[in-house]
Amino acid sequence: MGNFCFDFGSNSNSSMNDQPISQNSIKSPISQNSIKSPISSNHYEDNFLENKDRSDKKPDDNGEAETKRNDSQNLGSNNNTTNNQIQKQNEDKFYIVLVGQSGVGKEALIDLMRLKEIQTKNSKDSQDIEPKMKEGILGEEYVVVDTPSFQLDDEIDKRENVIKEFQNYFDNRKDISSFWIIVNFERTDLMKKKVLSVLKYLRKFKNIISIVVVNMELSENEEQDKNHLRESFKYMECNQIIFINKNMKQEDIIKEIKQRESTQIDFTDTIFEKISHSEENEQLRALNLKLEQRLQ
Repeated sequence: MGNFCFDFGSNSNSSMNDQPISQNSIKSPISQNSIKSPISSNHYEDNFLENKDRSDKKPDDNGEAETKRNDSQNLGSNNNTTNNQIQKQNEDKFYIVLVGQSGVGKEALIDLMRLKEIQTKNSKDSQDIEPKMKEGILGEEYVVVDTPSFQLDDEIDKRENVIKEFQNYFDNRKDISSFWIIVNFERTDLMKKKVLSVLKYLRKFKNIISIVVVNMELSENEEQDKNHLRESFKYMECNQIIFINKNMKQEDIIKEIKQRESTQIDFTDTIFEKISHSEENEQLRALNLKLEQRLQ
């Protein structure tokens, strides 16, 4: 068990006053005309029919409301059934997890993949509506998982929220075929920096990590740059390097994917290992004890 400590931050009716009775309303005398006008014999009949119509409508209104409630419940039940069926169908597919910093071209890559049946996979514990996991089907064999921006050097609250999303997802899905570290084509030193900022958290899984360089159409000499980048990234010892340009089609991307068996991932001793509340409290106590000793 790693000694990574999580710092969780703490996590929002109008009333109407009764209108006073105005003085004018109690001073106005009853006009003579109002007491001279006789009440027609049809008045009682009209009121009776009107009240009868109202009473007749109530059961229909209640029935309509009940029908709407039942339809809503049935719709929710059908949605759950559909999601369960989709999840079952996807169990035998190869899962590819896309990771990368903000603005590296993940969205453009996903557009090229033309994924089907994308589902949002927000964790129940998430306190932020932005970080979310999305799953989409690529071809017949793959499920592509789009992840929140992988910038774990950000402020602590955002960092912990993103890590929780990864922990909750990996806690339920450990059969991962490949991690794709996405980086856009630019200066080699900048590309290395972006890849390493992600790779340092996933180095344990380097045998199933692919570095995916997008926007290769920006290269003046694509083949030469491909060879240069293969050599430049060689020391990182990742599984492979995949090059993507905007002119590629879905079938071209699938051809670039090396067929791999799903691997049971062990997240022990990584920041993605989900710890229990007791372990978390124990780590917090140990940290507080160290702080107290330093202050003495």
